[in-house]
Amino acid sequence: MGKGGGVSGRRDGFLVGFANGAGGAALDDPEATRIAEAAIDAVAVLGWSRLTMSDVARRAKVGRATLYRYFAGKDELRNAILQYEMRRFIDGSTAARAPATSIDEALTAGFTFTLQFLRNNTLLDRMRHTDRDILLDAICDDELIATAREFSAQLWKLQLYPSKEPSDAEMAHLRTVSEITTRLSLSLIVNPDSIVDFDDPTNVRSFAHRYLAPLVTAVPDF
Repeated sequence: MGKGGGVSGRRDGFLVGFANGAGGAALDDPEATRIAEAAIDAVAVLGWSRLTMSDVARRAKVGRATLYRYFAGKDELRNAILQYEMRRFIDGSTAARAPATSIDEALTAGFTFTLQFLRNNTLLDRMRHTDRDILLDAICDDELIATAREFSAQLWKLQLYPSKEPSDAEMAHLRTVSEITTRLSLSLIVNPDSIVDFDDPTNVRSFAHRYLAPLVTAVPDF
């Protein structure tokens, strides 16, 4: 396994595809993005179940005809919101880890950003309280888990193998580690409370060093 190196200034085609494509074609349009942002604000106040398309139109200050031109109904709007939040997470996580020059630094930066993103997210907070079943269905989606796992694995690939292509066994190891950390992060969406005080940066660093770093640095034997 290669030594940890910074990923600053490097974003291979796979990660660029994640950042640019995790919004779908609709969110390439600035107006669609603005409507999605307004919808997120509305959900944070009303919850998903109570939300109507009229609420979104009022919040976005657009007519219903304009709203329906971009989103035919709540299903499409839900997908846009999920894609918007995924893009925001991907961009933020990549930026947070970019200056890291060691595995510990990358883990701490990435885990700190993930905690802040999940714990300070008004949309998720509202859905935890008013739309828990819908939230559970969303985070149990196989495609979401696979996307998050692959994104994490590709970040580790850039971090640990900056100058060579990892072997199949090494990539399998990174994907396994990413599967574990992805499911840990998703569990924190449902219940962000923990016996570990993650509001203390020292505890975040200690947790990353003691429990997460050994997963990454373990030598794959398969």
